[in-house]
Amino acid sequence: MEITLLLAKMFGAYFVIMGLAIFMRKQEWKQFFHEFMDNKHVSFVLGFFVLILGMILVSMHNVWDGGFNATLITVFSWTALLKGVSFFLLPKTIFSKWIKFFLNKGFNSWVVGVFVVGLYLLMFGYGVI
Repeated sequence: MEITLLLAKMFGAYFVIMGLAIFMRKQEWKQFFHEFMDNKHVSFVLGFFVLILGMILVSMHNVWDGGFNATLITVFSWTALLKGVSFFLLPKTIFSKWIKFFLNKGFNSWVVGVFVVGLYLLMFGYGVI
C-alpha cells in the first residue's frame, strides 16, 4: 500500500503540473507536439525512456485486486509501458492521427481530465479522501 500512495502522489503531482502547464501555454504545447512528430530522433529517445519507466512502474506496481485506487495506479503504469512500446512498434501515421485528434477535438477535455485526475490522486495519496 505504501508504494500505491507514493505513486499516487507522483502521478497526481505530474498530472496537475502538466494540466496547468498545458492550459497556461496552450499554443506552445501545440507547437511542441507538431515539432515532436517531425523529429524521429527525439521520439525514439523519448520512447526509450518511457519504455524503461513503464517497465519499472509495472514491475513495482502490478496490483489488480487492491481496490479502485491501486488498480488506477496499475493502469497508469501499464499505460506508460504500452506508450513506450508503441514508440517503437507503431508507424508514424498512427501517432500523427493521435496528435491531430488531441490538438483539434480533444485538447481542452484532455487537459481538464488530466488536471482532475491529478487532484484526485493527490488527495488519495495524502489521505484527504
